[in-house]
Amino acid sequence: MGSFKKIISLLSAAVFALTAMPFAANAEDSVISDADLWEVPAVISDSKNTDSDFAEDTVFAAAGSVAAPSISASNSTNGPVIKWSAVSGATSYTVYRSSTYSGTKTKLKTTGYTSYCDTSAVSGKSYYYWVTAYNSAIGAGSAYSKQAYITVSRNTALSAPTYLSKAATASGIVIKWNPVKNATSYSVYRSSTYSGTKTRIKTTGYTSYCDSTAVPGNSYYYWVTAYNSVTGKTSAYSTQYYVTMPATPFSPSFTERYPTGSGAYLKWSSVLGATSYTVYRS
Repeated sequence: MGSFKKIISLLSAAVFALTAMPFAANAEDSVISDADLWEVPAVISDSKNTDSDFAEDTVFAAAGSVAAPSISASNSTNGPVIKWSAVSGATSYTVYRSSTYSGTKTKLKTTGYTSYCDTSAVSGKSYYYWVTAYNSAIGAGSAYSKQAYITVSRNTALSAPTYLSKAATASGIVIKWNPVKNATSYSVYRSSTYSGTKTRIKTTGYTSYCDSTAVPGNSYYYWVTAYNSVTGKTSAYSTQYYVTMPATPFSPSFTERYPTGSGAYLKWSSVLGATSYTVYRS
């Protein structure tokens, strides 16, 4: 009887243990604690799992989303011109230069444009160029572009300006010429004889000039030269322009005419050499 009671007591303890732990066999599948959730990060960069690690991963991923530009280099009168493709999202670009492929990359310029002229490059020397893109919205930059290699050769030759037109007008003698590649300005010279001293009378950035100092009845020779302010080079003289200013004054041309409350308002162009004007009515 004592043994039977002992068996009943053991069975009761077992039943109590089972009822105290319902579904214990499936607990791992049905219950996930907060700690379990934090132990499964979306991105893991190393064995640690800290806030700073997440921040580094975010910056790295953002930086990877800024593409490196594709670049090219070509010579110009002012120096090598570096051009690159626009990068989506980029707000600025930085240009770097080195005299050797594996040398230190020296920053030359940060710009919002997609081209840059290196005016400091020395003619005859060779350079490597790189460009990076930067996106200020996400604070990230691209990797270096592939290098562009170039030997500097400034095209400093300036052609002499070529004749376009000449005319004696009421305002003076007007000469025009064709633009010259790489020219930054032009100088106009005059002489009363073909072999006489050429006197410079005007420097201009335009491709025409009106000589309002020409005297009616006189003839003049004109020449034009081109100039580049970067290289300090001047072209040869153009072919001469020969023009005679008529001795007889030109007839004025009306530039404005309209009625007013007190009569008619008339305005005309000035005539070179004229000292007065007479108005007639019919």
